[in-house]
Amino acid sequence: MPDPRSPWQRLVDAILSHVRREPSLLLPFDWGRKVVEFVPLVPISATDTTQDILVKAEYAAFLSQTHLDRLRPEQEIRFSELGKYKILLDHIEVHRYFLGIEQGREAPYEEAVASWYDRVYRPLVDAFRRTDALADFAGRTAADLYAWVSEHLHSLREAYGLDVDLEGAVRDYTRRFGIGDDPGARAGDLDA
Repeated sequence: MPDPRSPWQRLVDAILSHVRREPSLLLPFDWGRKVVEFVPLVPISATDTTQDILVKAEYAAFLSQTHLDRLRPEQEIRFSELGKYKILLDHIEVHRYFLGIEQGREAPYEEAVASWYDRVYRPLVDAFRRTDALADFAGRTAADLYAWVSEHLHSLREAYGLDVDLEGAVRDYTRRFGIGDDPGARAGDLDA
């Protein structure tokens, strides 16, 4: 039986329920104490589940903080599970730190966000497309794979040095954790 509540009521109920259960999963966001018109950065639909709505609420908070929707309008960083946008915020802060060292000045936040997207996120997502890695992770998104493979890439580079390339790390992760038909066929793909 379909949920009789409106999508907006389901959104509010889901957010309140989520905050009560897992307050640390939502990104810090100052809702203030004033009444404002609600124009969602991320639209919801009548078919969205509570989980979908909560992930979209996190995405909207991420966009509100980073302004990535304005800086890179073509972006669409969607996770399939809760709590992952905090990983991206951490990556942006680390990138901002190293960008500041590279430039010899403190990098403005929005500049770091755009640079992270162009130089870190986008190249890894492009490697997923070139290797067709998402086919081995049914129901997952490029953002999900980014979170996993970026951690895997970091581990590989600690073990083998900086010469581990993006596509090699993607193929290695896919071989180890994907659901491909013949995992043995891709053994040894790591170019370290």
